[in-house]
Amino acid sequence: MPTERRVLFACDPKFNSFGRAVAPAVVSPAAHSLFGVANIGNGLPDLPFVYGSVAADELLTQDFNLLTNPTMDTGTTEPTGWTEASVGSGDMTRDATGGESSGPGMKLVAGSGSNFAYGVQDIYARPGEILNWTAALKGNGTAAARLRIQNRFNLKYWNGGAWVSSSADLATNATSSFVTSSGQLTVEDWATLLWPELGYVPLRFILACETASATVFADTVACWPSWNLFSAHGQRVQPQIALELRRDSAAFAGAGTLVSTLGIYKPTLFYALAEGATAISDRYLRLKHAGTPSTPALAPFADFFGELVATQTRSLTTRPVYGSSMQKLRDQVRFRGAAGSTRARLLSTSERRVWQASFQDMDPVDLVQFDELLMRVAGYGENAGVFVLDDSDPRSCIHGIVPEAFEYSESSFMTRDRQLRIVEDPFPSFVS
Repeated sequence: MPTERRVLFACDPKFNSFGRAVAPAVVSPAAHSLFGVANIGNGLPDLPFVYGSVAADELLTQDFNLLTNPTMDTGTTEPTGWTEASVGSGDMTRDATGGESSGPGMKLVAGSGSNFAYGVQDIYARPGEILNWTAALKGNGTAAARLRIQNRFNLKYWNGGAWVSSSADLATNATSSFVTSSGQLTVEDWATLLWPELGYVPLRFILACETASATVFADTVACWPSWNLFSAHGQRVQPQIALELRRDSAAFAGAGTLVSTLGIYKPTLFYALAEGATAISDRYLRLKHAGTPSTPALAPFADFFGELVATQTRSLTTRPVYGSSMQKLRDQVRFRGAAGSTRARLLSTSERRVWQASFQDMDPVDLVQFDELLMRVAGYGENAGVFVLDDSDPRSCIHGIVPEAFEYSESSFMTRDRQLRIVEDPFPSFVS
C-alpha cells in the first residue's frame, strides 16, 4: 500500500538554520566577489550565492552553531558575545589561558557571600524545535562551574528532561579539569507559550559560579538546531555533478557521513527524512559537488544557489483534497511595438510557481494548526517559508509566502472548508 503523502512546512522567522548560524558557510573555491556566502540563507532566493570560479569537487560547509564566540577566542576583558551578569563583586572575564588545552576560556570569580559570578548569552529559538547543546566546564576541586538554559518568556529552566519553574542546572563540574557535557532540549511549543504572533522564543545560556570566593572556568559552549529537511532553490548545478549531502559532528576532519546523493532538479530540489525518523543532530552540514563542471559558455557565472534551507518541518494534519492547481509563470513586461506586434521583456531567467489547494477539516484541531502554526506564525506573509507540497515529488518544494488573508466555511456539520495559496519567491535573474 502506498505511503501517505505529506505536506511539510516551516514558515516562522527563524526557520532556516543557514540564516541563523553565527559563522558564514566555508566554500571552496571562494565565493564570487559580488555574490558572497551571506546570500546562502538570507531569505531572498533571487539574490544568489555564486562560486567565484569553476573547480572540481566544489565544497560548501556550514556550522549551524547559534552562539557567538563559543570557544571564547575573541574579546579583551570579556569574551565577545557574552554579557557580564554577576552580582556585586562577582566577576566574569576572558582568560587567555583558562580554557581547554590552555587556550582562551571564560573565567568566573565569585566574591564573598552571595556575590556570585555569571556570564550569559541569548539566542532565538523556534517554537517546538529540537536544539543540541555542549559545554566544557571546569571547577576548582570543590566549587562547581554550572550551565543553565532559561526560556526568557516564562522564566522556566530546562532540567534535561522538562521545563521547570525553579532554577535547574543542566550541567555541572566541580573537578579541576575540563569535562564536556552535551544533550538535547525541545523548546516549548505555541500550545504552551500562547504567543504565536512573535514567531520565536528567546533562550538564555547562563554560565555560573555560585560558591563564595571560588574561581571556575567554561569553554566551548555551543548550541545548534537539528534538521529533517534540506532544500535548494533557484540553483544551477550541472547534471554531470553528483551533489552529495553530508553531515558531521567534528567539523569534517574526515569525509563525514553521506546523507543522500541529491537528484538535480530545477528550479528546486529537496531531501526530507521519512515520517517518524529522528532528526539529524550533527552540527555541520556539507554539500559536495562531486565531479568536474564545465566552464559556462553562455553565462558569466559558475554554479550558484538562490537559497539553501535546512530546517525542522511540521506536517499538515490534513491532506489537500484532490484537484489542487499549479500555475507556472515567468515575470515579464509585455508591450506593443511600433508595428503593433506584442512583445515581452523578460524579467527573469527562470519560471516560478503558484500552488493552490482546497482542504476539508473534519476535526477542529486541524483548523487550529493551520490558523496558529502556519498562517499566524508566518505573519500572514510577513515571513517567508519553505513548503513541500508532496514529499514524494522531488520537484514539489517551494520557497515562498502565504496569503495575507484566509477564510473558511462550514459546508456541513463539523466540516470546514478552506483554501491555501503559496506564491513562490523569484529566482536569480541574469537578464540584461
